[in-house]
Amino acid sequence: MQRLRGWAHHNQNRKGTATMEKGFTPMAPHHLRSRSPWLISTTLALLIGVPAQALQPLPSRPTPSSSSLQATAKPEEIKIPDEVVSWVDEAISAYQKGDAAEALQLQLKVMEWANARLDPAHPFRARVLNNLSAFLSAVGRREEALSLSKEAVAFRRIHAKNDPAYLPDLGLALFTLGTLLGDMGRHQEALAATTESVNIFSNLAKTNPLVKANLADALINQGMALRGLDRHEEALASTEKAVTHYRELAKTNPAYLVDLSSALNNLGAQNNDLGRPAQALPALLEAVKMSRAKSNEPNHLALLGDCLVNLGTTYGLMGRLKESLTSTDEAVNIHRELVKANSAQLPHLAKAIENKAIALRGLGRREEALQHSQEALTIYRELVKTNPSATADLAWAVINVGGDLVSLNRYQDALAPSEEAAKVVRKLAESNPAYLESLAMVLSNLSVIQIELDHFEQALAPTQEALNLIRQLAKLNPAGLDDLAMALLRMGVVQWFLKHPEAARSHIEEARSILRTLAATNPKYLEAVQNINNLLQELNRR
Repeated sequence: MQRLRGWAHHNQNRKGTATMEKGFTPMAPHHLRSRSPWLISTTLALLIGVPAQALQPLPSRPTPSSSSLQATAKPEEIKIPDEVVSWVDEAISAYQKGDAAEALQLQLKVMEWANARLDPAHPFRARVLNNLSAFLSAVGRREEALSLSKEAVAFRRIHAKNDPAYLPDLGLALFTLGTLLGDMGRHQEALAATTESVNIFSNLAKTNPLVKANLADALINQGMALRGLDRHEEALASTEKAVTHYRELAKTNPAYLVDLSSALNNLGAQNNDLGRPAQALPALLEAVKMSRAKSNEPNHLALLGDCLVNLGTTYGLMGRLKESLTSTDEAVNIHRELVKANSAQLPHLAKAIENKAIALRGLGRREEALQHSQEALTIYRELVKTNPSATADLAWAVINVGGDLVSLNRYQDALAPSEEAAKVVRKLAESNPAYLESLAMVLSNLSVIQIELDHFEQALAPTQEALNLIRQLAKLNPAGLDDLAMALLRMGVVQWFLKHPEAARSHIEEARSILRTLAATNPKYLEAVQNINNLLQELNRR
């Protein structure tokens, strides 16, 4: 289930997903200020808390290099002029140095040459398409990149069918396609492409150990796709295999240490997804140590920043909040410096800032947390202009700003970002029903804020819509029944203040019925049932 990380909680924690990662203990929740004392319940109440879910950057994808970008023609192909070969090599070099724009310009020259002199299905042109798609994606032109990547895969299928010597090229083209689809949030399609790439390189590696690096890269992307589909145990298994391969490769070739560090970073992040910070910690400490040792190199320095963010999340999950802040603060400083020379680092900076905000919240430093949330939101507003796939991150950033304002009791200020969050998430849900749970969450948040402001008429619509969504979701997943009880109780409160006592009683009684059922197998709900009994007695006296 695709869920945005947010600040609406209840008394049951849930596992995170690709867009909702587990984090450390939230601040004490704010209870709805009541006009009557019976509205406060220590077990089940209208809660606003800035999030338990600590952000992490998505696990690192392998950086296209000579193992995934294709540099030269095979001997049996047409002779490629040295000048054209130099353009290809210079483009790859520029990309690896973080200058995607320069890489794109050079590759466009190669493409112009290939289009003018080669048959459209020529193997060298397929290599050019593969690299060009990677560079287009890096500058935010993902739709164009996807079209070219699919074209490259189609040609490579033909080449590999006619000559198995081209199977590695098909594997690499599928790797690039999977990366693009994953970056666009199309995880099911990404999984299909990356799994085919894994299968190709797994078979090739049986007789050719030189492709083990490609296999490890493909396994990392397979783990990413599985993570995006909430298949966390399978994602972890793929990443563990990749770590094993990279560790073996690094024993004889230190150039693979950066890949090993990146894979260990992913391993830590995925253990965090599963609520296993104790298992995440050794992997992330090793990744930080390795990347710090080579932090004079830009690619290692960027990786160090990402590893520190995930390490901060791990410390947060373990309740070590000061260490969490130290790690995320260093990550922010690293990415601030990198952004000065390479704007492609902006998403990494935004995620580091978000994680620092969460650490600050955990330490009760709410004003500072708000400042960082607002800075992250500013960055995402810019990113989404050229990269629509950043919309989910934008939604999360808006939600966090609203949550930080609520934590400071600035409900009027929180209203606008909460309304914006509902608008953004609704748009996401229109094209992807997996976001319906997130939409229910932000509508619930909006409802609570309107109630706090005594805007009961305005609260009615989002409260009703949230209730309808949560009721639908609970039918599909009984684990959401306590969410349903919360939504019913919230509707009862709204109806009461709108002077609809019978409707209020009906909703509250339904909430009690659900909680009684839950209490039969989980005693923690007993107090909630008693509180609602007291509430109904109070209502009956009015």
